[in-house]
Amino acid sequence: MAPSLLLLDAVLMTGPYVGVPVPIDPGGVLVLFRSFGFQS
Repeated sequence: MAPSLLLLDAVLMTGPYVGVPVPIDPGGVLVLFRSFGFQS
């Protein structure tokens, strides 16, 4: 599951996702997921 999260993280960092720009946080992918309301 880690590879998938990394891929998603890369996509989020490359540009806005779901029309919402995501700042690169050292917190990890979980923070990004929580920003979009997704749960792992």
